Formats: sequence, C-alpha cells, structure tokens
Amino acid sequence: MTRRPKLPRPVGVGEILEKLLRPADLHVLEVRHRLRRAWDEAVGERLRAVTSLVDYRYKVLWVEVPSHAWMQELQFHKGALLRALDAALDPGVVKDLRFCLPRGGPTAPAPDDEPAEAKDAAPELLRPGKTRKTGRKIK
Repeated sequence: MTRRPKLPRPVGVGEILEKLLRPADLHVLEVRHRLRRAWDEAVGERLRAVTSLVDYRYKVLWVEVPSHAWMQELQFHKGALLRALDAALDPGVVKDLRFCLPRGGPTAPAPDDEPAEAKDAAPELLRPGKTRKTGRKIK
C-alpha cells in the first residue's frame, strides 16, 4: 500500500466538501435547510409536533404524518401552507405538498390501547360479546 503524502496544513471540512460536492448539490442542501426553517415557521408548534419533512424533489415537499386523519386535515390546509412557504421562501420553490404515512403504516394507537373508561363508554353493540338482536358472537 502506498502512503498518502502529508498535507502541508490542516484542511477544513468546508474546503473538502467544496471539492467533493458540485455547486448544484450545495444549492440543494441550502434550499433544504431554508425549507426546514420556513416549514417550522409556517406550521406552528401543534403541527410541528406531528409532522416531519421527508423529502424535497422536483419542487414537491413530502411531509410525513402519523395517521390518515392528519393527512386529511393537512390536505385542507394545503393552500395556506403553500402560501406561507411562498412568503418565507422565493415563490415557486415549493409547488406542491404531498403527505405520506411512516413506512410501518399509521402510528395511531391500536384499539386495545384504549383506556378502560373509553371502553366502558362505548355502546354495548361495539363491545366484544353477543349482539342484542341476533345473539351471535362479535369478535
């Protein structure tokens, strides 16, 4: 194995990245950083807690949400979110928002995770057991 020649001075990380990355790559990284800041300002604390930015390609921002309900809710606010992002960034940086679920599926609690008082409050027909009319077992 050949040894690499000693460098005359320490080299900064930024200098190395400039040589490795093309100018277009640096521009994309800068846009993604600006997008994160603009998203945090646009959505506020409540939505920031349930969303995470997943990807940005072809001027489409992909946002991960925990459930179908949140996906639908954000779909209603899509126009306002796009306007807020346009105001924070240059117009046209984000042309569309797409919402997706985590890879494992929705993260909403399973029915068995309901508190006991919620199960007691449910109507009798929704609880496991026999129905009133037919007497058949509900699974």
